Amino acid sequence: MTKLCLLEIGNTDIDSGLEYLPISLREFDCMSAERKEAKVNLIAEELRKLGEIGENEKEKKVGEITEKQRDNLKEQVRQLQKKLEDLQIKENRIEILPENS
Repeated sequence: MTKLCLLEIGNTDIDSGLEYLPISLREFDCMSAERKEAKVNLIAEELRKLGEIGENEKEKKVGEITEKQRDNLKEQVRQLQKKLEDLQIKENRIEILPENS
């Protein structure tokens, strides 16, 4: 996959794994016009918030990802994974205290 330049995952239920995208990737299609409930919309929405998906129709169909943008996405995924781990640790530490009779 080191030579992958274009990835089209539109209309799928793929909603994670951006951190594994190769540096060679230049175009990434994650639009889901046919399936509004597709999980890939989560990725598209995050990219839209970051301004990585353009506003004109052509840019909406294929968002171009630079190495810097991919690194930013990887960092965001790492931060979210850390938050999830912290929440899981906190959840495991919570004890149910006995009620005072």
